[in-house]
Amino acid sequence: MFQLPEPFVILGDLNGHSQIWGSDDTNSRGRQIEKLLHDPNLCLLNTVEITHFHTPTRTFHSIDLAICKPSLLPVFSLQTDPDLHNSDHFPITLADNRHLHIHTVFSTFKYNLANWTKFTSTACITKTMVCDNPIDTAVNQITEALIAAAENSIPKTKNNFRRQRKVWWNSDCREAYKNQRKAWGRFRRYPTTANLILYKQAKAYSR
Repeated sequence: MFQLPEPFVILGDLNGHSQIWGSDDTNSRGRQIEKLLHDPNLCLLNTVEITHFHTPTRTFHSIDLAICKPSLLPVFSLQTDPDLHNSDHFPITLADNRHLHIHTVFSTFKYNLANWTKFTSTACITKTMVCDNPIDTAVNQITEALIAAAENSIPKTKNNFRRQRKVWWNSDCREAYKNQRKAWGRFRRYPTTANLILYKQAKAYSR
């Protein structure tokens, strides 16, 4: 672990139980992880979120852990999805507390709609730019002139993030998924055998 380039985040099913991260008991693997976390250069991002549903015993556990360097502790917060999504582990996400825009889509020029006559007339590249300046200065000035001419004569695409459509997703899929979530929510609040059977039936139909 300490050979990894810093800073790092380790996230996985460590199968360790400890009251530190929300378990009812502590097992041998949990005690090993606790000793590891005594190192001042390691931090645990988990709080008390449940991350795993054990079907045979119908119990919830916290065994998926996120360990990071101290410099990343204020940067990320761990969140769990309340839906299993057909797994026995709840999906875990690390939220970036810096509120950075991840999906940044840059606009591009539509060259097929360009007004090349206007571009040629507005791209003012002079002999002085090329001959009387150092090479770096000349390159910068010519680049700025070309970009300015393009901005005035070539339309650009809109910088919207396009979400990919699920062409197979229809009203039947939506209704089946809705019923599965409702059955799961009912079982999670009232973990009875009858509710577990209803959830499994809804899950099988949704698949």
